[in-house]
Amino acid sequence: MTRVWALALALLFLASHLPFLAPGLEDIDSLNFALGLRDFDPTRHQPHPPGYPVFIALGKLGRMMGLSEPQALSVWGTLFGAIAIFALLDLFRAIDGIERRTSDGADTRRAAFATVLTIACPLFWFTAVRPMSDVPGLAVALVAQALVATAFCRQRKMQAGDRDGLAASGRLIVLGSLTAALALGFRSQTIWLTAPPLMLVILHRVGRGAAGAILGASMAFALGVLLWAIPMVIASGGLRAYMEALGSQAGEDFSGVDMLIRNPTARSLAAAVINTLVLPWGSTVLGIAAVTLSVLGFAVMVARARMGLLLLGVLAVPYLIFHLLLQETVTTRYALPVVPAVCYLIVRGLSSAGRRIAVPAVAGVAVWAAWIAVPAVSVYASRPSPVAEALSDVSAAARSAPQEPALGMHYVFARAVQVAPPQTTRLLDAVPAHEWLAASRYWLDDDKGSLWFLADPTRTDLGLIDPLSTRVRGTYRWAPELGRLLSGARPSAVDWVEIDDPGWFLMEGWDVTPETAGVARLDRIRPGRTPIVGYIRRDAEAAVLLIGGRNLDPTAGVHGTVTVSLDGHIVRTLLAPSDPGFFVQLLDLPDGALEGAGRYARVEITAARADGSGPANIGIEQFNVQPTGRVLWGFDTGWHEQEFNPITGRLWRWTSNHAETIVHHAGKDLVLTVAGESPLRSFDRPALVRVRAGDRVLAQQQLSNDFDLNVRIPADALRAAGDRLILDTDETFVPAERSENADRRRLGLRIWKFELREATR
Repeated sequence: MTRVWALALALLFLASHLPFLAPGLEDIDSLNFALGLRDFDPTRHQPHPPGYPVFIALGKLGRMMGLSEPQALSVWGTLFGAIAIFALLDLFRAIDGIERRTSDGADTRRAAFATVLTIACPLFWFTAVRPMSDVPGLAVALVAQALVATAFCRQRKMQAGDRDGLAASGRLIVLGSLTAALALGFRSQTIWLTAPPLMLVILHRVGRGAAGAILGASMAFALGVLLWAIPMVIASGGLRAYMEALGSQAGEDFSGVDMLIRNPTARSLAAAVINTLVLPWGSTVLGIAAVTLSVLGFAVMVARARMGLLLLGVLAVPYLIFHLLLQETVTTRYALPVVPAVCYLIVRGLSSAGRRIAVPAVAGVAVWAAWIAVPAVSVYASRPSPVAEALSDVSAAARSAPQEPALGMHYVFARAVQVAPPQTTRLLDAVPAHEWLAASRYWLDDDKGSLWFLADPTRTDLGLIDPLSTRVRGTYRWAPELGRLLSGARPSAVDWVEIDDPGWFLMEGWDVTPETAGVARLDRIRPGRTPIVGYIRRDAEAAVLLIGGRNLDPTAGVHGTVTVSLDGHIVRTLLAPSDPGFFVQLLDLPDGALEGAGRYARVEITAARADGSGPANIGIEQFNVQPTGRVLWGFDTGWHEQEFNPITGRLWRWTSNHAETIVHHAGKDLVLTVAGESPLRSFDRPALVRVRAGDRVLAQQQLSNDFDLNVRIPADALRAAGDRLILDTDETFVPAERSENADRRRLGLRIWKFELREATR
């Protein structure tokens, strides 16, 4: 009867998933898998090492059956998800029945409940339709775990001298070892799920044929590994080439992934635990409820089923530790192997209240989970991933473009473009952290056609290009209800940006955004070491150049000089003070200053110590050039350096109590838009904020929430105030005075947006 019930559940699972297979490729891993289907070679990341050879072999089988690449990869998640139902049932029965000599029926009920809850968990249900190896790898690992756990359970109940029982247990161990080896061909991380229970069951046989079990298990494991390892190494060009690729991938993972082991703080640990235990449920409320019930189940097992808890711990805890310490926990799907253990603990916790309460309670949790999971699968299948949709739109637009557009991109999208390159476009190189340089070289080659750019919205390097020449043609995002289940997917969001004949653009070494400042430091490019270069479009008319920055020289009392040159001719030499080190100026470029050969004038910035003792460490943080008839502004005294969140890409600046902005208003009335964070996040009371030009108050408001103010700025008021606009607040704080913090800045308002535009009449 139990098998009939499991078969019915598996058929329901298949019917609920097969119509909703992935409509396209999405995460970088799935893109690599698709390239592996075309030409398997882990040394070229087709797919990335360790290679996933068994999964790729199944994907190739799917292609032979006429499935598309996304379907050929995702169908196996659905099929193996159904297989996992049978493995889960046997695994949970072994855990539950290890304490008793005979079954009383309760173990079967709890195993069934835990199985239903596991597959209903939104992460399991949803991941089964993605073109990834997570569910197939977990399913095979669960089969291995079920075999080994069953062997352990039988050994525990075996009578002394039961040779037949011992032999049967040994066969299960050997079969479990072979299955564990095959699981490695799906996902290498499965070793943390299968090796610990294998060691436990073999240790339990000490004195009862452990040597034979070790030999048989070792041979079976070696055979299973060789079945996929030999073809993989041959396809990689030999063992040496494969090991070099594997070592390179391991180095990239360790250096480029935000692991807890590299940032072992209490906050990081808390975030990792939340990401691992709460996010898989797709809802904070459901996730917290699940964690609470699992803690109750843990307490129940400590009191009533310690041997079962030991087995459960051996099955799940090694992977949990590995995941928390050495994986990127923000990637939700990596937490999938933890889900079965959590679900079993939930059922044990609810079962302690008695059958009358446990049955409806488990059903309620399962329905709640399905209420989240089933619509998510439908939404996921209804449209392609953001990057796939963007590339489709780019291809369609390119076919009707008057001339071939160039397509640049952030590196995160390069693999997607390689898999599905847009037709009739010229592809630009995407060098990591320096992607904007390909666009700059495109313009320097006198190319005048449209330049399109696939931009990661968390990146800020396009701030090195004239913002007035850019417009966003399309924004592509996952549906909001998929956010948690797709957390950590790469690439995720994408903006399709069009850049048309920019008025200026900058090369390397500029600190215009926090990101580009970091790149400049890594590249060791500074105006004090070598000139930093930008280009301004030729024009016969006069223009205004804004330049600002900071003296970063740690030597107290030494000023810096910043020299601005245009086509080799010095325009101005500016003084960068030593303390506080901040400077900003507007420079007038008269008629004809930008005329010359070529389409762009070359601007160079150099820096030196004012005492002639050598180069100065100067960061150029502000740059803009516009015709004299356009509005231009720069952040002056009282504004702190720009900051950003590298996860979201959001930029902000803090003000002090008195922040001045220098404005070129071109004799026009303006409208100021200023938006920022609620002062109550930093202070116990609302803040009084004033916008003024000199002594003339233009706006005044008491702020207690996030704010978005629009203030009209008369040109005559700015002119009378020496072209300076002031933002005042009566609330400030110093971070170092509130906590153990080295930040001695006086902070007032956190400003997300500060923009000036011409007022409409």
